[in-house]
Amino acid sequence: MKVLSRVIFAAIITTSLHPTTGLAKDSSISISKSWVRYKPAGIKITGAFMDITNKSKTNDALISASSPIATVEIHKTTMLKGIMRMDQIDSITIPKGKTVSLKPGSYHIMLINIKKPLKIGDKVDVKLKFKKAGSIAIKVPVVKK
Repeated sequence: MKVLSRVIFAAIITTSLHPTTGLAKDSSISISKSWVRYKPAGIKITGAFMDITNKSKTNDALISASSPIATVEIHKTTMLKGIMRMDQIDSITIPKGKTVSLKPGSYHIMLINIKKPLKIGDKVDVKLKFKKAGSIAIKVPVVKK
């Protein structure tokens, strides 16, 4: 039992220290592999990307996101008659037992009218709100990709 307690404690500490991981208050939704795309000073828009895993037995949905540094919208990239476009959407369904990847060219979170230049290595506070699981606050690293 002591070994199990140590393993659980280590997992909790590791998860709480890792900036790209987030758990819903009921632990049904987890966030991993999050990142914000670096843009040079003067460019006030960028994207945030991540994997969202729904470990519950029912579907959930990402219904909004917010950040103190920018206006935030949920977007989906689509191709229409050979033209790529990004459109704001109301939500992203996260099916039960599945992972949905927010990635370039697909679903993503747009950070618009960024208040200050972001540097590589900065951590952006983002709060994700889910229909069933509630809110998850994460710190998302700025990287050059």
